[in-house]
Amino acid sequence: DELKALVGTQSLVVRPTDPADVDPLLRLLREMSGAEPTVSGSRVAVALSAAASVPAIMRRLDDAGIALEELNLRSASLDEVFIALTGHGAAAADPEATEATG
Repeated sequence: DELKALVGTQSLVVRPTDPADVDPLLRLLREMSGAEPTVSGSRVAVALSAAASVPAIMRRLDDAGIALEELNLRSASLDEVFIALTGHGAAAADPEATEATG
């Protein structure tokens, strides 16, 4: 928890009702968060530096006509903390793991 607090981010995970809204959702979240969102299926996740930005994001989504099926705000995962601290994933940090699999 101390490492998570050090990074100081939370993740907003959303899934639009209409999968066609994923691209506009990506653009909006990128613009508002200043971070690069990730996509898994139709779920989009983005790191937020402050949970206070969620209401503003919701207003912009409403203005853009993007309805959500799912919205989740959570603390950063240990993987996200590792990436934030090192700049890369765990697999990239362990060259032996890459050699063993590749």
